Amino acid sequence: MKNKLKYVIVFYLLWALAGPLYAQKSYDQLVFPKLKDITLPPIVEKALPNGMQLYLIEDHNFPIISLTAIVRTGSITDIPDKIGLADLTAEVMRTGGTKTVPGDTLDVKLERIAASIGISMDQTSASASFTCLKENVDDVLALFSDVIKNPTFPEDKIELARIQARTSISRRNDDIGIIAQREFLKIIYGSVSPYARTVEYQTVDAVTRQDMIAFHQKFFIPNGMIVGVIGDFDATAMTKKLSDAFGNMKQRPAEKITVPPVNYDFKSGIFVVDKKDAVQTNIILGHVGGISNNPDYFALIVLNTILGEGFTSRLFTRVRTQEGLSYDVFGEYGFDYDHPGVFSAGCETKSESTVKAIQIITSEIERLTKEKVSPEELRIAKEGFLNRFVFHFNTKEEILGRLITYKYYGYPDDFLLRTKGKIEQVTADDVLRVAKKYLRPDKMKILVVGNADTFKKSLLTLGSLTTVDITIPEPGAVPVLPATQQSLDKGRDFFNKMVDAVGGKTNILTVKNKVYSATVTIASQQGELSGSVVATILYPDKINMKISIQGQTIEQVVNGFRGQVSVGGSSKTMLASEVNEVRSNLLRDPIWLVQNADALTLQFIEEAIINNIKVANITVSSGDGRMVTLLIDEKTYLPNRFLYQTKSEAGPRSEETILSDFREINGVQFPFRQFITSSGKLVQETIVTEMKINQTLNQELFIIK
Repeated sequence: MKNKLKYVIVFYLLWALAGPLYAQKSYDQLVFPKLKDITLPPIVEKALPNGMQLYLIEDHNFPIISLTAIVRTGSITDIPDKIGLADLTAEVMRTGGTKTVPGDTLDVKLERIAASIGISMDQTSASASFTCLKENVDDVLALFSDVIKNPTFPEDKIELARIQARTSISRRNDDIGIIAQREFLKIIYGSVSPYARTVEYQTVDAVTRQDMIAFHQKFFIPNGMIVGVIGDFDATAMTKKLSDAFGNMKQRPAEKITVPPVNYDFKSGIFVVDKKDAVQTNIILGHVGGISNNPDYFALIVLNTILGEGFTSRLFTRVRTQEGLSYDVFGEYGFDYDHPGVFSAGCETKSESTVKAIQIITSEIERLTKEKVSPEELRIAKEGFLNRFVFHFNTKEEILGRLITYKYYGYPDDFLLRTKGKIEQVTADDVLRVAKKYLRPDKMKILVVGNADTFKKSLLTLGSLTTVDITIPEPGAVPVLPATQQSLDKGRDFFNKMVDAVGGKTNILTVKNKVYSATVTIASQQGELSGSVVATILYPDKINMKISIQGQTIEQVVNGFRGQVSVGGSSKTMLASEVNEVRSNLLRDPIWLVQNADALTLQFIEEAIINNIKVANITVSSGDGRMVTLLIDEKTYLPNRFLYQTKSEAGPRSEETILSDFREINGVQFPFRQFITSSGKLVQETIVTEMKINQTLNQELFIIK
């Protein structure tokens, strides 16, 4: 919910404001000043005796201090039978806390002072960070260093992390876009490559507490960490604070991390994922890409802008504007810092347009390799990129983040600064040269995800097809799938106890609607955003939500399988995926669950101890493929929390919604407080200030224009 809200706020506020700003002149009458040269703020570099590298930027504009540490490790270090170890270790380091400050206590301490601590894992690195007010930096730094040096990995938090991982695995085939991205990486790199392999039930269950302890001891060492700090501090004083906090970490021989090679064979092929419930097809085609230190990097950036980035790109113009085949189309020769990225292009389109879309995208890639781009097209591409490029230096925090990233991967400090001059020097001859050198339109791999019955016959005209099996391997020791009659009966039994605790089926069935007002706090990279929400829910599937944040009100309406978002007098029809995301919120509403219980599959998985509370873990599956994990407090039998997967700007991620402060209204218990967290970090807090049920509603609230 938080990520959708952030997207809606940013997109629609810009949309609402754009009209009056640009209505004054035609676009071709606008005159823009020359871009200013980019300058870096003063950066203090230090190294502690134990090998920890420090980079400090003073910024006295706001009384805030932020620290980010990059740790030399990554999920590429996972062994094949314990894939997921790195991610689980990072998560439980944060959620489990330390001996002196357990994870739940840590959450409370940080919440009281509006601070945050986070740890995350990537393929080729890990990161640890904190943000706090200047006045609290000593306390937060002490907590942060304790987590880095002394995590305890308690079994209950390990089990919670496993549950979240299992939930994520079980839902990974819900969205065709996610399927396409995942399977295309496997086609390019190979299914067992660390750059494409997936976590499975068996590999998650194979990870032990001792594995996590060993992983932490091996990789979280001072000579394997690069630390960047920015904020309202004196650099000399901050260096001492960091030395006091981390100076007693002993330097140890760093584990050598071998970046797995990418052995690629340029060979064409057509691959199909048959997903019968898909109403469109998702297409991705391409081949292996490059590494960022390639001397042709800058010419390829311009090529990307011309091919598939932005509203003026060739793919956007042909596929969307001229042919009307897709709302969103893309194309990019991708790079990674230390291994080849992926060149990919594609779109989502109607099933009957699948072959046509593939042919158009392929023809545009071929055209780049055969003829020079026009001077005007080159100018627009270069200016468009450079106008976006300046936002890489929008804040000192972004600059510092890029600097320590370059240090980590061995790139020169001025790598990003070179970009402006290098882009300006790119010519049409350069674009044609790199297109011929790096693009292989005749040897691309094509992946199509959708209902194969609707496009298979026409797709065969392009060549033979290879079917991709996306069946999720059954779990080993943990019986998440398949269901047994015993697990179903036990799941229904626990659920019925929850029904009685919430108020009984008779009372709950009388709830026809609910209207509530609430305060909401949302975490963002810019800090916390506070606002209010007025929500009206007419069961089973009508929702009107008005969200007011920073002086703007966004209204979101869902009626069945249709949705609309409005802000500032302008409205936009929601995509089907966006509507489904909102509808998934109902699966985390105890009232909706009880009222629709007969249509749900309820499977008992296991019992666990979460925050010293014994809970029953129940998977709840709806008939339309949605699923959530419900944890029921075995003392009160009230719903304790929901575990599920949602979408963010960076892709799918696991979240949990924690329910508390239950209050009775007409014999039914309603939670008046909800926390949403991800990887131990608070995402959103909602506190209900007023709740009413069975109101006389104006049906215009749910009209979608």
